[in-house]
Amino acid sequence: MMGQITTRSILAPVFAIVVASAAQAESLCGVLDRSQVLGTIAGDWQLEGAVSAEGETLSQVRQTLGHVIIDATGRIATAVAPAGEEAPRAALEDDSLTLTSTGVFYDVDRADDIFDTVEAPWIADAVSETPCGPERLLQLGGMFEVGDSTSGIVAVLPYFSDRIVLIGETKITSERGLIFVTRAALLTRAK
Repeated sequence: MMGQITTRSILAPVFAIVVASAAQAESLCGVLDRSQVLGTIAGDWQLEGAVSAEGETLSQVRQTLGHVIIDATGRIATAVAPAGEEAPRAALEDDSLTLTSTGVFYDVDRADDIFDTVEAPWIADAVSETPCGPERLLQLGGMFEVGDSTSGIVAVLPYFSDRIVLIGETKITSERGLIFVTRAALLTRAK
């Protein structure tokens, strides 16, 4: 029948848009060349995620937004603020953390534990169409120390050319005692 509206006629254009968007994103599963991965993910990223802080007298989770820059040499800079506030722009500095190949630090269970800790399981959903788990990604990371009181790791799990998972785990010694800060975020290309 001519002019009849069907579910198929409505959903076909929507499906075409979704397929076209997914086709533009390149999966990085199994790509183990550091230069190739860094060349693919270099650029500006929007960050959406959450952070958890746990200690003897502290227990809180906050949603976060921010900006991330990764360059082709692996230097990374982040600027993060609580959701609802404007995050400053990240800027690379001479002493910015440089990401190296870390091996497999986060398997799927450990990544899911991190997402649960920060109450953001939606991050896993955002990369769920990946053909592999984090074990088959070139995981990039770096360790840092700030004085004697703060140390941690930042890890980048580059699932796609347009979606990256960022995980950070930090241990802080303060007058409040030992505080563990865990963060997880989905990075998408900045607009």
